[in-house]
Amino acid sequence: MLLCKVMLNLPEEVTSLLTIKLALKYAQVRNVESMRAIARTHQDRNLADFEKALRDYKDGCAPCLHSQFSLTLSLELLSDPTIRSHLSALCH
Repeated sequence: MLLCKVMLNLPEEVTSLLTIKLALKYAQVRNVESMRAIARTHQDRNLADFEKALRDYKDGCAPCLHSQFSLTLSLELLSDPTIRSHLSALCH
């Protein structure tokens, strides 16, 4: 759901989704925090912060999907093929 909001160009809704009572217990989970960071950087349209968010949530190394940058991306974010595909689209 969070990734859908980012990809639909509605990243501001990620924060509002995570503040509702039912989502509060999941709001501090590392995977959810990583998606919140991605949404924040997408909303700010800041590629440097996007790359930093990917590095901050690194739990192992994987090659960057963006050929121009030599980053390591979060396995938390890259372990799912759908998320990996959409993050690649955001990176471009």
